[in-house]
Amino acid sequence: MTRRDRGPGRARSGWDVLAGLGAIVVLLVLLIGPPVALITLFGLPVPRTLPSASLLTHRLQAAAVLKACSVVVWLAWLQLGWCVVAEVTAAVRNVGMPRRVPLAGGMQAVVHRLVTTALLVAAATTVAPALAPAAALAATPQPPPPRAARPRGGAPPPPRAAATGPGPRT
Repeated sequence: MTRRDRGPGRARSGWDVLAGLGAIVVLLVLLIGPPVALITLFGLPVPRTLPSASLLTHRLQAAAVLKACSVVVWLAWLQLGWCVVAEVTAAVRNVGMPRRVPLAGGMQAVVHRLVTTALLVAAATTVAPALAPAAALAATPQPPPPRAARPRGGAPPPPRAAATGPGPRT
């Protein structure tokens, strides 16, 4: 199935709307899911007490390794949030591609596509009701303009002048 280029006046298909809604759901899951899961499983990444020096000299336990891995996941989530903020502000300001987020790699390109798709659907749903009266007005047939009426009892209007140029020779 090929996609046809859509003009500015064409309506979005059901697949476009579903893709936009899917992008919104994916963004929400990526922004809300990891922090909820990490706080539920490992707690906040900020330690409540200062770690002791024995942490460096003793054998690491599995819980300490998992806690260190959770800090890496927190950093990746912060990177994702930074990319989303950069892409949304660029889209709202209408500046095109934002500056590259440091160390984002391919994450910024994925977030760019998700944010663009979500904003297109959001814009289509907010603009469509506002444009409905204008579209209805454009769809109604307009009556033809009135003809110039002759004055009562007067002479007919003068005939239109013929095109200028050489006329027939006699």
